[in-house]
Amino acid sequence: MWKKILVLKFQPTGKINYYTAGNCKCNVNDYAIVDATRGMALGKIIKIKNEIKNKNIDELKLKPIIRVANKHDIAQYEANKQYAESARKICIAKAKKYKLNMRIINVEYTFDRKKVIFYFSTESQVDFRALVKELSYVLKSKIEMRQINVREQTKMLGGIGICGRPFCCSTFLNNIGTVSIKMAKQQNLSLNPNKLSGACGRLMCCIQYEQKNYEYLIKHSPHIGDEVETPDGRGRVVDINLLTGFTKVDFENKDDVPVVYHKDDIKVIK
Repeated sequence: MWKKILVLKFQPTGKINYYTAGNCKCNVNDYAIVDATRGMALGKIIKIKNEIKNKNIDELKLKPIIRVANKHDIAQYEANKQYAESARKICIAKAKKYKLNMRIINVEYTFDRKKVIFYFSTESQVDFRALVKELSYVLKSKIEMRQINVREQTKMLGGIGICGRPFCCSTFLNNIGTVSIKMAKQQNLSLNPNKLSGACGRLMCCIQYEQKNYEYLIKHSPHIGDEVETPDGRGRVVDINLLTGFTKVDFENKDDVPVVYHKDDIKVIK
């Protein structure tokens, strides 16, 4: 049976979630009320499709959306943000009261306000049972404390990177995969930790999402040490700029400095 599949996001840079339209009529950019794992939530429909690549729709058992959001739902969503800010201030005060070494990064209410989720970071173990009990009494809601790592913390707080632009993780990067030194080496980056680390203190996430482009360029470019045929004869590659394609070629029988060619103007001799 054909199903209209809705691709939703709860946050602009959040993970992608799949639901079915059910009996609701909806369009891209509409907001929808859904039953999420954390409770009722409001999400934005970013795409509508009838299949998910490499996945069996029936096996996924996707939930239908509850309804398309109306102006009252949007107003409640905005009000929830104000409640969340108030809850954050209360939590900070209560954490100080119990002398807990934790930093409250963000607070979210579920759409129906039955649950409040506190995102926090800490460098040591924290016993927050008394804190949760008091917050539940004061806020009259179920409390969930969720510890996050430094990458998630930076994503939530946002900021400006060393490139002078807003952090990738807090603007457009949905999922941050594994970032490794091997990737940095393949991209011919300086291995100075100060130049490779982002504001979170971890390897910059742009290294990861640019990796596929570099892998393609490496595959379709000469390598250092390759013997190549150039318009001026045979030589050996001594340097290459993967992004521009400009390649330095050294000629053994010539005393001149290496000559620069574009990779499209030379041919690797196999």
